[in-house]
Amino acid sequence: MTHYELLGVAPTATFEETRRAYLAAARRSHPDVAGAESAERMQELNNAWATLRDEARRRRYDESLGLDESPIAQQRPVKRPFVPFHPEDEDDDDTWRYADDATDPETAPGMLVQLVPLALAAAAVALGVLGVLLRTKALWGLAVVVGVLAVIALLLAPMVAMALAARVENERRTGDKPTRR
Repeated sequence: MTHYELLGVAPTATFEETRRAYLAAARRSHPDVAGAESAERMQELNNAWATLRDEARRRRYDESLGLDESPIAQQRPVKRPFVPFHPEDEDDDDTWRYADDATDPETAPGMLVQLVPLALAAAAVALGVLGVLLRTKALWGLAVVVGVLAVIALLLAPMVAMALAARVENERRTGDKPTRR
């Protein structure tokens, strides 16, 4: 039985077709799946794959079978490396990837938007610790409420920052400066 027959592929099979056939056969014949008696079959599959995956070894194997001069071996596509059409792409300008993003002070979120969630979280922790030390359920309840407010503020902070930035960008685009309230 040839390696091709063992894997169930034609001698004209491409590398990928041969690889897929080997993987499928290995999954069926692996000793962990099919039992210890399939170890010899798995060894045969591994030997076949070791020969057919290497282009030079496959060519020598085909010669030993008498396939090297036949039209079958000539039908197999030749594996060639990728060669770009142009060695250098003159239009490739990726300097933007390495440039730091400049922060626009007008669209940057205010200090209040940034600090409120942190202050609420710190207050919740402090109230919780105080509630444990003083063994007061009221402080515990207040800590939970402030903690929930901290989470809500943390979720709302990016949306507020984006809304403020969108308003500034809209003003720039239209040229209008609406009255601020």
